[in-house]
Amino acid sequence: MKKTVFLLIMITLVFTTSSSAKRVRVFGDVIVTFVEENKEPVWIREDNKKPKYPSAMAIANLKGCAVISFDVNAKGRVENMKALKALPSRKIASEARIAIRKWNWVNLKSEGDATLESKIVRIDYCIGGSSTEESNKLCKQQSERQCK
Repeated sequence: MKKTVFLLIMITLVFTTSSSAKRVRVFGDVIVTFVEENKEPVWIREDNKKPKYPSAMAIANLKGCAVISFDVNAKGRVENMKALKALPSRKIASEARIAIRKWNWVNLKSEGDATLESKIVRIDYCIGGSSTEESNKLCKQQSERQCK
């Protein structure tokens, strides 16, 4: 009897607690900016879709920027990736590297002319605001500041 009453109380508490928890809507944006872009690039991204905001960073309310250097080799694969800057933590650089590894590259030259090309990219992860538009505006402002 005592076990049954205790179990009923626990179930009631769990349902009460979970039903009273509010869902908070979080707005985030990601901006990718190529730094020191070559005037005649050999490789370009196949598509310009924004990377997704990493859920672990959103849960932690983590925002910031990372500047990553890398090479696109003659086969269109990313290599020699290095974080030049990352604020406020190395987690930002880690997520930026994950995003860059997912990109596909298209050769703008003829097949025989494909060569290694060095690139530097800045990725801004922004979170905040009360709407998508406000979050985008905040991210644009962040991307115009130095990532140091």
